Amino acid sequence: MKKRLFFTRPLYPLFLSLSCAAAALCGSIIPGCAPGMLSKEESTTADVSSALTQWIIRDSSVGPIVLHKRIPPSLIGPADILEKTYFATYIADARLFEGFAFGTPPVKVGIDDGPFYQSEKDHEVETPAMELLSREAARRVKNLKVSLLVVESPKIRTEQGIGVGSTLDDMRHAYGDLRMNPVPPTFSGDCCAAYTRRVRNVFFYFSDCAAAKRGAGVVRVMIFDQ
Repeated sequence: MKKRLFFTRPLYPLFLSLSCAAAALCGSIIPGCAPGMLSKEESTTADVSSALTQWIIRDSSVGPIVLHKRIPPSLIGPADILEKTYFATYIADARLFEGFAFGTPPVKVGIDDGPFYQSEKDHEVETPAMELLSREAARRVKNLKVSLLVVESPKIRTEQGIGVGSTLDDMRHAYGDLRMNPVPPTFSGDCCAAYTRRVRNVFFYFSDCAAAKRGAGVVRVMIFDQ
């Protein structure tokens, strides 16, 4: 996932300092680093015909949604509904994250070069209203490519049955080459990531590594290029 940092914005130092604080205080809800979406409609249901059992986490993908490919037409419903699924925020070290938060399947789809990114790239003095951003995103959706996938529902899992709620023991049983490392938080409460070579570009996040070793479950799954 590309980093997009904007030094021309007066708020950037604030985002950067908060991200440092987030790294030190993992799990705290900190403005600018927590998932404080500009849109409150995070889980509006799109018209999707596929059953959830068909939405499996595989290499670089969730079901038919694949990194660096366009969003499948089956997810693109009426424009007025699609607009309500749009979100835009900053995560981690002030990286811009925008996309669509679908309810069926329950997955957040990050996009490259969306309207929020374009407004930052053009150094606009004021960020356009959310209504305008969501309308533009819906208008351009057929040409937008996927940059990141976030799964926070236990209903979507790998072929080995691993997903949100799975423990380290579950993962070790499914993947013999499992690795785990502490990481800076991306949203909040996700300071430890486990991964395996058997599922490429898929990362399983725990609140922290100590909790994972005590038997805590995965809090979210993210799919992105390293």
